[in-house]
Amino acid sequence: MPIWAEKIPFDPDLGNASVGNGDYCIFHESHQGPYPGKGVALFYGPVRFREERADGTVIMKKVVFVVSGGELGDPVFFREQAVKAAPAAVICADGGARHLQAVGIVPALIVGDMDSLDSESQRYYEAMGCRIIRHPPQKDETDTELALREAFGMDPAEVWIWGALGHRLDHTLANLCLLVQGAKWGITVKLIDAWCEVFLINRRTVLEGEVGQTVSLLPFAGDAAGVTLTGFEYHLTKAVMEIGRPHGISNRLVEREGIIEVDSGCLLAVRYFRPGVFPGEGKG
Repeated sequence: MPIWAEKIPFDPDLGNASVGNGDYCIFHESHQGPYPGKGVALFYGPVRFREERADGTVIMKKVVFVVSGGELGDPVFFREQAVKAAPAAVICADGGARHLQAVGIVPALIVGDMDSLDSESQRYYEAMGCRIIRHPPQKDETDTELALREAFGMDPAEVWIWGALGHRLDHTLANLCLLVQGAKWGITVKLIDAWCEVFLINRRTVLEGEVGQTVSLLPFAGDAAGVTLTGFEYHLTKAVMEIGRPHGISNRLVEREGIIEVDSGCLLAVRYFRPGVFPGEGKG
């Protein structure tokens, strides 16, 4: 158990994001548009590329983006986050490359069996300097897993997987399983869309956010013991969260920081960015 706590900051002011990019992705024309849903609203998103250790020192985190072929959501939100996080690389899992044409970003790498990306698009990206690693269709790994493996090879602190939620339930569940690979590598991996972020917690974590944000915490792959929650509407002290009993659903932050402690086991965390606003409810 490390002596420092992972600190997950939150900064909703994406409108003031300065323009910048990582070493291995190319930004083209800018795009503007509304928040998903009705009307225009402020983007509330994750900012997790600063790590504060116990001695007060701040380390800038190296972040890599992986774009899968599922539902990306609002392209403006994705581009805002790419500008703010300045990822070291953007890697696409096969058909995930289709999403980036609307965003104005050329990935560093496309990996997969190329069954979801047509030949014309492949030629376009190669002409733009993108490298493509082609795999045979008969393989054990999903395209997203192959892309994640390439991301791990870049030695990042975090990998953010986009387009990993929605559409096919089996693919969503497969992508949730990939979070475990990050834990084994000691790399934070999260699934993200314009509504929420999903990640694993297996140590003391400080979640910076906004009062009223919904945070669901569920035991993952077994019971989680010694769970203590501070700064939440429903607090716990050294509790056991049992697999199959989803008692941690729909908790809410009551302070700007929520502290989550886990002595053993692992929690799956789902944090919604906008308090009281969820996909499919017609709010916005």
